[in-house]
Amino acid sequence: MTRIQRGAVLRTANAWDGLRSGTMTVTTTPTPLSARGLAIMQVILQNDPDGQTAVFVGDRRYQYYQLNGGANVTIDVCDLSLVYVRTAAGTATVNWLAPE
Repeated sequence: MTRIQRGAVLRTANAWDGLRSGTMTVTTTPTPLSARGLAIMQVILQNDPDGQTAVFVGDRRYQYYQLNGGANVTIDVCDLSLVYVRTAAGTATVNWLAPE
């Protein structure tokens, strides 16, 4: 997010200051997208298009939102480490993109 000062008025613009991306292998253990805190504006999460295993998305306690192969979801969240992913069985690959 960009802040613009015009005289006494401070405005914010919905522009990205940076962009992060990553990929990770997901197992049956709920795992955060980032092991340490990473301030972001949102994350676009994708179950790899070639994937045959569903990925479940949620917080550290509950991951109920299902993404089948190639499916994606956009989540407004302030920290990448708050988003957890897991599979019901086997492994899957998750791709993510997050504006800062």
